[in-house]
Amino acid sequence: MDEDENPPEQSPSADTGQSDLFDRVREALEYDLEASGFSQSTYRGKEPEPPERLGALNLETLGDLYDTYLSFYCYTSNLLCRAVNYLGVTDAKVKIAKARALLSIAGNKSYSNAELRDAYVTLDPEVVQTTADYTYFRSSYDAQEERRRKLSKILERIFREMAFRHGGGIPPMHSQEGGSFDPRQAQNSLGRTGGFKPVRDRDR
Repeated sequence: MDEDENPPEQSPSADTGQSDLFDRVREALEYDLEASGFSQSTYRGKEPEPPERLGALNLETLGDLYDTYLSFYCYTSNLLCRAVNYLGVTDAKVKIAKARALLSIAGNKSYSNAELRDAYVTLDPEVVQTTADYTYFRSSYDAQEERRRKLSKILERIFREMAFRHGGGIPPMHSQEGGSFDPRQAQNSLGRTGGFKPVRDRDR
């Protein structure tokens, strides 16, 4: 049997130097994020369920509810910011692991078939580990993004109710056609003509 046809051993685990390099990249990304003014929100506890009837709540309660959901929106956005850094690093690790596994069977006639090469690379221990890491952060990012969309809808509904109570025109909820609700845009609309004005003590 040709020596090249002997099944090769699985590729070795990631080189420590390369692993450390990616860790330094991640740390640099986090440092730069903090240096840009990023402030990590603290854990807010369990997210409250939206009330069944917003119309039954008084304006002060609506304002408190809006602030509560806004804090969760900001917290979720911060989680996504950090997840993006991990996604980029783990994606790069997966690509390098796959390349290393593929190079380990280069020229081996036992893996001349593309499907066999794909199977070998997919089952390589280093590829499995890095893919698992990437899957975790990808799934976490998608889940938090879906959560933020839900919070966006809740904030939009509360803000519209508050604007309706004051009898003014409802500020635009979208920064662009088809976009999602931006709480910062809504807050900037407070106090403007036709928008919700801050509640004074004597109005409560």
